[in-house]
Amino acid sequence: MLALSSPEIGVLSTKKFRQWLEENHCLILGQEGTSSAQTGGYPDFMVECRGGQIVIYEVKTGSHRLDPHQEEILRIMRKLGEVYIIRYDSESTPYDGFEKDSLEEYLEKRKR
Repeated sequence: MLALSSPEIGVLSTKKFRQWLEENHCLILGQEGTSSAQTGGYPDFMVECRGGQIVIYEVKTGSHRLDPHQEEILRIMRKLGEVYIIRYDSESTPYDGFEKDSLEEYLEKRKR
């Protein structure tokens, strides 16, 4: 098995999570790195789920943490809907390999 670089793992985890969102019929309103989201700190995904619920996801890999500007943006976006930090485990299958914490859970863990 070839070892992937950190950026390659990041691209893979974002791709797998996007696939999971699409399979679960979430409408992707914006995604980092697309023409609709070019500013720093924008979350990896902002989606509208069934029933109109807005959910915001930031996908992290390995030991990468939220940057201060990302925390600030996600705290603001928390007013729009739920915010989750998704951590990808490259040894697992899609979504089963993701650890999902709310923004509040993530920040609490970070304090420890």
